[in-house]
Amino acid sequence: MTGDPIISRQIKVLGTQNQDDFVYNSPPFSRHRIDRRRYVPLGRIYKPMDGAKVMTPWPLGGADLVHAWRRIPLGPTPFVVGFDWHLPLTWEHSTQSFAMLMDALLSPKCRRIVASSQAAASAMLHRHEKHPRHGELQTKTVVRLPGIDIPDTQDWFDPNKKIDELRLVFVGDHFARKGGCVAVKLAEKALAAGVPLHITIVSSQTCGVWTDPTRPGFFDPYLKLCSLPNVTLIPSLPKAETLDLIGHSHLTLMPSFGDTLEYTVMEGMARHTPAIVTATCSFPEFIDADSGVLLPLETTCQGEWKHIGDPGRDKPEFEALFANTVDRLAEQTLAVCADLIANPARLGELRKGARRMAETKLNAKDASRFWDELYVEALSRR
Repeated sequence: MTGDPIISRQIKVLGTQNQDDFVYNSPPFSRHRIDRRRYVPLGRIYKPMDGAKVMTPWPLGGADLVHAWRRIPLGPTPFVVGFDWHLPLTWEHSTQSFAMLMDALLSPKCRRIVASSQAAASAMLHRHEKHPRHGELQTKTVVRLPGIDIPDTQDWFDPNKKIDELRLVFVGDHFARKGGCVAVKLAEKALAAGVPLHITIVSSQTCGVWTDPTRPGFFDPYLKLCSLPNVTLIPSLPKAETLDLIGHSHLTLMPSFGDTLEYTVMEGMARHTPAIVTATCSFPEFIDADSGVLLPLETTCQGEWKHIGDPGRDKPEFEALFANTVDRLAEQTLAVCADLIANPARLGELRKGARRMAETKLNAKDASRFWDELYVEALSRR
């Protein structure tokens, strides 16, 4: 392969500009030329085509390779495509578009399918397990966790000092899905038990998505808890300020009911801030007992919460299930927080472990090397 001219020259790659996730799932530092362009959202024109994209042709100029994220690029150029859970986004009931996009994935144009976690790869391959060309799909699929810039900073936390107040941060516009109800119930329980903690919530408080009870008013009691004295609610915050807030907190809190990835958790770990999360989807791949806290939740074999998309989300039974799960997670989190307040040395070890895990598994420099090598390998495939 050393004589391949592709390896000795710079590869021109068309990447995606108007998707935030692409920043974490592409090389931040590359020896190749990456031209980030906006794409045409075909799903706005015809919903069954939501799983496809066409890159804008301006400025003019060809490319060796397209690097897409979540949507399959149409056109003659070879491509690699990354995803965080399902691919294609078009579903089987949209027969024609689904078949077309599956054909594109299995065509010679598609050189690699890159899952952002092993859980995502398993979920995608499980979905297509009955496809007659499942083996080819599996052969094309590789896994690469997102890449996070690791700032050159020292941890501010002193494990030899008493913790007067434990500071936690919850970030997520989808308030209920990402665990905001657990956060405010934790605050309520902490006040009642005299546990000194404070939770800053950065959220627009959107409720009613695919993990949530649908009855109007169901979330009102939880939202009212945002006015508790040990809760600070911030509707929105620029990314840099959010990361600074996380970096100066003891813990990130993300007891999610449905997250394929959570970049604020990863960014926090790079800043020595460990996370309390549910043991769902990709979280166990970069968080363990030495680098954070995994709360148990009923999951499918792919790691999703067992009740995602429940058709009875408008029923009292689902409401009770959701509320009971929130209460249990809040109780477990309170016990964790009380233990860490009493044992600062343990929190210090978690903070070291979080930074170490970020450096080992989420380092953007390692991710850049992976993607640069993948581009070369992709163009060498036929």
